[in-house]
Amino acid sequence: MTQKKTLEKEFARKSLFRQNLLFFVGGITVGILFCGILAYRHPADYGFPACPFHTATNLYCPGCGSLRATHFLLRGHLIDSVRCNPLVLSMLPLIIFSATRCFFAAFLQIRLPFPYQNVVYWAVLVVIVLFFIVRNLPFEFFEILRPPTLAIVENAFGVGFKFHFGRA
Repeated sequence: MTQKKTLEKEFARKSLFRQNLLFFVGGITVGILFCGILAYRHPADYGFPACPFHTATNLYCPGCGSLRATHFLLRGHLIDSVRCNPLVLSMLPLIIFSATRCFFAAFLQIRLPFPYQNVVYWAVLVVIVLFFIVRNLPFEFFEILRPPTLAIVENAFGVGFKFHFGRA
């Protein structure tokens, strides 16, 4: 009887490992494809819909400009990335560390220490809320935190995009 339970536990453990592996490989594959497409072409080329929150309220959510920021980050244009959304670059180390912790926990059964995890995540939440509030203040000083609007312009190579900082 105990051998049967041991075999069932081993089968459940291997099944969970396969499921984790499938999700991990699928997520990595989708992420690489998304990053490849995003690095190759500007998001405005695809006609992504406008942010529904910005459309409804004329306020910028903390994620507004993050797709363009990721595009510029993947192409190595750090300053343009920060201009579109400073949170993308500043949160990248935490995102990478969290993904690494999940990988180690799911596949290697190793728990990486994170002593002040709750404090860090609450601090991130506070930073995101403060960023949301400050980027929408009606003062010219905070206009740099807003994502630039894109103006379609004709250049020598055809149609291109030019940044315009300020309210749309």
